[in-house]
This record gives sequence, structure tokens and C-alpha cells, in this order.
Amino acid sequence: AVPEVALGSRVVEGLAERWPDVARVDVTRPEPERARSWLRLARGHGLGAGGRSVVLAPAPSLSLLVLDDEHHPSYKEDRSPRYDARVLAERRAAIQGAACVFVSTTPSVELAGRAKRGDLGWVGPSRAVERDRRPPVELVETDPDRQLGGVLHGRIRDTLRAGGRVGLLVPRSGFARAVWCAECRRSLRCPVCEAGLVYAREDGVVRCPRCSFRAAPPDVCPTCGGVDFRFLGAGSERLAEQIGAAFPRARVVRMDPAVLETHGSAGVADAQIYVTTWIGVKETLRPEVELVGVLAVDHLVRRPEWRAGERAYQALAEMAEWAGPTGRLLVQTDEPRHHAIQAVVRGSYRFFAERELEQRRELGYPPFSELVKVRASGDRAQEGIAAAAEACRAAGARVLGPIAVTASDGGRALEILAKASSGQEVARSLRSLAADPPDGARMQFDVDPR
Repeated sequence: AVPEVALGSRVVEGLAERWPDVARVDVTRPEPERARSWLRLARGHGLGAGGRSVVLAPAPSLSLLVLDDEHHPSYKEDRSPRYDARVLAERRAAIQGAACVFVSTTPSVELAGRAKRGDLGWVGPSRAVERDRRPPVELVETDPDRQLGGVLHGRIRDTLRAGGRVGLLVPRSGFARAVWCAECRRSLRCPVCEAGLVYAREDGVVRCPRCSFRAAPPDVCPTCGGVDFRFLGAGSERLAEQIGAAFPRARVVRMDPAVLETHGSAGVADAQIYVTTWIGVKETLRPEVELVGVLAVDHLVRRPEWRAGERAYQALAEMAEWAGPTGRLLVQTDEPRHHAIQAVVRGSYRFFAERELEQRRELGYPPFSELVKVRASGDRAQEGIAAAAEACRAAGARVLGPIAVTASDGGRALEILAKASSGQEVARSLRSLAADPPDGARMQFDVDPR
């Protein structure tokens, strides 16, 4: 199984090249072919490949289950039934007496904790191998006045002069990362979750990067009624323009969700400077480069969520892999001592995992607890979320929240997070509420949310 097959997978393509008879059940194949592959596996065909759903494929004589990029959040289904392919693969392998192998260059912290306890086997590269395959990593302070600092500007210039190519990772898409009223000096905030709104000039909207709220830009400031707005912080649209002006002889290609949706990956192969958000760093999209610049990793490190350090480390490790041992990785940051950043500098997953596990232990997050997330929307959302919180506490869980979030239909919702020694005990206490929620309340339950 591999994550995110919609944009292609080199693993699946490599398997098909090596074994052309592989039964593919990924979404890139036509439905008739997927149906035939499903039936072939049921009849005992020896090799199948696909996305997370491949762990459900019929295989009466299963011997081996392999999940590539085990840490990827897309292995957790975001719609009902909210199964986790990693958990399902391990349990299915145990039932059928098969081996289950998780593959990842940056394993999830939960997996590292289980390996440390001796609950599963662990095979990893030596310290010397980890050191040899990492690129030189340079940390530089961010420039408060410029998105592209002077050091990174110089490295780009030198790389282009040497005939190399550059990949630049920006934190957000859109034209401006903040819209600021010059009269009252307040930024536009999301009406749902209070996060700062991003301005996307090409789409003509302001949107929330946290909860996906979207709306037309207001004509007047909702706080003071002013009409003089300033656009602060360059997103991918604006930064690509600035880079093009700074290096007019270089071919600048931008990749973000808007570009991918309208133009696909056209022109990427010819890019000398590749400006991208996270969507464009997928292995099947990104070009080979000699310099990778990360403009703002601090927003990942400082995110108000318990997985912030893990997400930051995985992102930076992927950027180091993109640069490769012959390239160079430059990171603009004001948090150079954070363990996620230092682990990438040292080229050591163990360095990160040891420190992250200690923090998780202190705060009581997985793998030292299990989580259950409950969301309620509709006219009686308050009553529904209060009943859910009471049921969680009755099962011995500690309840965090509620907080306001955006529902799947774009409306408002309330959400709580329950921490407990057993998520299944909490789930059992919520069954009656799931079967009979308050009239006018829509409830969603997610055990072990990713």
C-alpha cells in the first residue's frame, strides 16, 4: 500500500515495471481494471498494489503486507467508516498469519514508541549511512523585512550561475498571507476559528488556512469600517512574481493547488526556480534541484497542535531528501535549537524521536494515551457536544475543548478531544449517543484521529 496515489506513485509504477502482472487497485486505473484486479486477488493472485484500500483486498493466502511511507496521514480515512489502514493492516496480518512491514524514512512517533517498548521489530540505517545520505544543511535567521533573506538570495544566485536549479518551499499559497487594515491596524480574521485570513488574488477570495472558510474580500474593515487594506506576507503567487523580478533571466515556475488544478505539472521540467507549496514537493511532481530553500518552517514548529514537532521534522526530512546528498538545504528559521530542526541538521531520526517521546510522555499524548475526537454541528450542536463530553469523562477521559471549527458543509461546528488510556472504552461510552443524537445535531466520532 502507498499513500496519495491520485497524483501517481513511483513505488506502484516501479512494481508494475518489475512485475507487469501486478494487480493494481489504485484510483489511477480505470474502474473495470480495478474490478478485475480485485477478483484476481480473490482467486489467489500473488501480488497486489494500491492506496490504503488495498489492505481490504481479498487475499485468501496472504503472506506479506507492506505499507510504504507509514507516517503519512492519508492512511487514515477521513470519511465513515474512519478506518486506519495501518491498524487494519497489522491486525489483518495477525489474523492470517502474515508478516506486516511498515516502511518510512520518518516513522510516526507512535511506531517509535512501540519499538522502544519492544512491541515490534525495528530495522534502520546505521548512523554513518544516515549521515552520508543527508545534504549539507544551513540554518539562517529570517529577515523581518523580506520573505527572501539575503543569504538565501545569494545562494540562489550562485546556484543559477553554476548551471543548477533551485526549489523554494513557501508556507502558503495565495497572494498575501495576511490582510491588514491600515486604519485600525487589525488583520482580517476567520469568523469561524479566528485564524488570520489569506488573500488569493487569482481566485478573488479570502480564505482560512486552518478551517477552509472562503469568502469574497470585504469592501470595508469589519472592525472599524476603514477601506485602506494592506497585503502582508508573500504567498506563492506574490513570491513567484518577486522571484521573477529578482532573477529575470531565470525561468520561474509556480506550483500550488490552483496551478495544479488548472494547468497540471506542465513546465516543471524546464523550471530553473521552482516555487511551490507542500503539494508540489511530492516526488512525482518535483524536479531535481541542487538547492532547496525553506522560507518559513517556524509556522510548522509553532502550530498549536500536539503533532507540530513531528510534522515539522517530517517536512524538513522530505526537503533534505529532495536536495539529496549532492545538493544543499537552506532553512530560514528563528527556532534553530528546536529538536525537529536539529534532527535534520544532524541527519538523525533517533535524535528527534527520543526528544519528541519525552515531550509526549510529559503532556500525555500518544503513544502514552489514546485520543477520540467528537464533532457536533447543527441547531443543537451545543447540547450534542456537552453530552459527548459527559460520556467521555464518565469513561475516565480528560476532555479538551470544545472549540469552534468548520463543518464539512461549510457551517459552524463544535469539537472536543478526549485523552484516555483506552480509546475503545471511550468509544463504547459514546455508542448510545452515536445511535441516538439530539434532534437537530449531527455528530461525528473519530477514534485515533490523524
